[in-house]
Amino acid sequence: MQLLLDEQRAVGQSSDGPTTSTHRLKTSAELTAIVSQFAAADGWMERVRLRIAQRWYERVYLDSDYDVWIISWMPGQSTGFHDHGESAGAFVVATGVLVEHRPGETPLEIHQGQPRTFGVDYAHDVRNVSAGPAISIHAYSPPLDEMNEYELEGSHLVPREQASARAAQLEREPSARKQGAVGFPSISNIDLMLAEARSNLRRLTPHAVYEAVAQAGAILVDIRPATQCENEGSIPVRILSNAMCLSGDSILHPKLACRSRRAMTCR
Repeated sequence: MQLLLDEQRAVGQSSDGPTTSTHRLKTSAELTAIVSQFAAADGWMERVRLRIAQRWYERVYLDSDYDVWIISWMPGQSTGFHDHGESAGAFVVATGVLVEHRPGETPLEIHQGQPRTFGVDYAHDVRNVSAGPAISIHAYSPPLDEMNEYELEGSHLVPREQASARAAQLEREPSARKQGAVGFPSISNIDLMLAEARSNLRRLTPHAVYEAVAQAGAILVDIRPATQCENEGSIPVRILSNAMCLSGDSILHPKLACRSRRAMTCR
């Protein structure tokens, strides 16, 4: 497969203007062939960038019937649950290992050279839970122009906007919360509030925490309960402060953590 990576083809244009291909949409088999041949070709690896803060991605080909993307994944990075609008697609891991999560299904570990295909209205969460980076090639038909994000509520996916609206309503109208037998909010409401809070946090991988402490002088605070520390092992120095920034199970000094463009919970 000849790689069409020049800037004009990458945005779906030629010297005469936008492409006007009338080809039918690609089948699953055709999309699988596209990503597999692309991954095996030369000339695209030098375009890849690795980003610790978030996944890096770039659309490298666009035509009227399909497009092609490259995505890089550092350890701990994930997409979150999402669909692909009206597009069907396929992807293949070019290097590394990824894990696909689907509601109610066992997580699927995807190794290099194992293409995955999906149809319209397919929602999943793809993660890099390995210790090394990963790179994947994706193709969509028609070209990807919409993605809807979801939160996992129990075993069901709830559109993120709907989940956010429900969480906001609970905050505004505490009397409207469903009460349990002993007067506490129901489990579904607790899960919803936790999911909404966690969606605004930037999760730090162990590697990122180590680099922040060793190289940037950040302060790591262990906020786990004492019983959990006893069971899992403790960190030699435990520091508590009201001027720290919360990120998952680690707290970093504001001079480092709060530089993130993404919202973090500061207190």
